[in-house]
Amino acid sequence: MIVIFIFSGAIATTGVTTWLTEWLMSRKIIIGRPWILVAVLLLGMELLSVLQAQWVGLFMLWEMVVVLSKEAGYEKRNPFLTFMIPALMVVYITASYMFPFFSGQIMYLGLYAQGMQSSIPELPLIIWEIVMINLYVVFILLVAKFILKLDLSKIGAASEIYRDKKCPAMTRDQKFGLALLVGFLVVMLLPIILPDELVFIQQIKTLGIMGMLTIILSILSGLRKKDGTPYADLQKAAHTIPWEVIWLLVASTPLAAAFNAEECGIMATLMGFLTPILTNMDGILFIIICTIVIGIITQFVHNLIVAIVLLPILCPLFASMGGNPATLYMCLVWALTFAFATPAASMNAALIFGHSSLSSKDGYVNGIMHLVLALILAILVGIPLGNLIF
Repeated sequence: MIVIFIFSGAIATTGVTTWLTEWLMSRKIIIGRPWILVAVLLLGMELLSVLQAQWVGLFMLWEMVVVLSKEAGYEKRNPFLTFMIPALMVVYITASYMFPFFSGQIMYLGLYAQGMQSSIPELPLIIWEIVMINLYVVFILLVAKFILKLDLSKIGAASEIYRDKKCPAMTRDQKFGLALLVGFLVVMLLPIILPDELVFIQQIKTLGIMGMLTIILSILSGLRKKDGTPYADLQKAAHTIPWEVIWLLVASTPLAAAFNAEECGIMATLMGFLTPILTNMDGILFIIICTIVIGIITQFVHNLIVAIVLLPILCPLFASMGGNPATLYMCLVWALTFAFATPAASMNAALIFGHSSLSSKDGYVNGIMHLVLALILAILVGIPLGNLIF
């Protein structure tokens, strides 16, 4: 996780994130089409998240919607902003779990492996995430249009300010950063897609994520620009590491192992307590209840703590009942991702509540709305999809 954060920071120093955001904002399809504009912003946020844009891309799109709101003549706090600010954050965070070699999934998959002593197939995980994230974007667009009934007519007119906006040509540094980033994503996906019998696939697997990141960081810090400076300063890149998350993980992970240890007897006690209750419970009902309960708990307790304590316990417990632990894992992580309903739910939620264009009420209403919509989608689509592909 530390190396991945350094990698993301190093890529950001090449300026590729800024260019990607500028490219997104210069799309002519958004001019005069407010709902297409909203869709492009949300899908663009997904793309920026997948391309490791870090917070730069999110903050730039936040600024874009604030500017559009001013141009439209809206008040500082208005329905367009109160919808878009949280929605962009939600898409940004959920998309950051799309691949098993992204930091969030690495952390949660480690907890799953700790409890199950096995791993989750990577390709089905990616398929599940891609389907759910993009369906969620469609879902919130439909909710905004037909339930919230947002009036975006003024936004359509305000989008004219981007008619003459030109995307600047990519600099050499930006091209280099984008090439390395896309190359990393492709190389990490190849072992998931292609058979293990291929020699170069075996070599990639031998290197693993640490080996590939080490090679890329060596290239970024070793190659020099025309002015003699390296493409990336790893010391500056290291400033992007969220050490509070790392230390929380370091301090808490041994607790998860202890909870799962036979000597502690926690699993045996839980099994003795829950087995009579769960014996007659349908597997789907079990996933539904666990997903809803976890989704609610994580609004008041940091989602990492909830995951460390419960993932290594619930997944083996469900497997012992004959259920599909991979489907349960996907739904639980999905619920943990939507920690937005209170300022204490996560750092991401705190950023939403702290935005000057939103009131505290806006933060609570949107956080609860996204949680409810996410749980509905997990129940209606996530569970059957998981049972189909895992």
